Amino acid sequence: MLKDKRVQLFLTTSTLVVATYFGVESWKIHFFNKFFLKTPNLQGYTLGEVESLGDKYGFKIEQIGSSYSSLPQGLVFKQSPVDGISIKQGNKIQVFVSKGVKKNLVPKCNDISVDEAVTKLSNAGIKISKKMYDENSMFEDGKVIATDPPIGYESWQVKMLVSGSEHQRYIFVPDVIGLDVEIAKKNIEKSGFQVGKVQGHGCVTKTIPESFSQSVSGSFIDIFSE
Repeated sequence: MLKDKRVQLFLTTSTLVVATYFGVESWKIHFFNKFFLKTPNLQGYTLGEVESLGDKYGFKIEQIGSSYSSLPQGLVFKQSPVDGISIKQGNKIQVFVSKGVKKNLVPKCNDISVDEAVTKLSNAGIKISKKMYDENSMFEDGKVIATDPPIGYESWQVKMLVSGSEHQRYIFVPDVIGLDVEIAKKNIEKSGFQVGKVQGHGCVTKTIPESFSQSVSGSFIDIFSE
């Protein structure tokens, strides 16, 4: 008899525990769905579109800034809090709107080596989208003929037209800084280059292209000395 009462008490207690657990979980789900939400990913939408989403799902939008980004102008590129965060319904999601890709002035790149042009463009914040080659150009092999867009235009990327073949062999420019001009000439020629313009008669202070940069085999190296 006592054993039966214990079993019955255990079953009753277990039932209450299970019922309480599921009741609490059900309440939590109901409470969360009613008062909380997960922040969506708003990147790539216009401000009007994210405001419509906010009206639909119960959050507010606040634009707190705009800046250049990789996304087109007018699209959200950053948000706070980020997507996947639980917030109370009615709370704000702050967004940053893109001003588009930042454009810079294209520097002069024609009649210089590809390495020099790459450095100038990189310093200007401009990328090279494509290299094209002209084997019949009157320019020295490895020199930049032109860029598209040309010098002075605003852009974030350019196409580059290079004199010579796409399969040109690039080698490193020797370091002749501090050497006598005549010795420097021999070292340059031994390295597979031709001597270009020579300025001065003393120790070498500079070469164009610069030491350790890469240039087309057989191209000219200008020497500047004291």
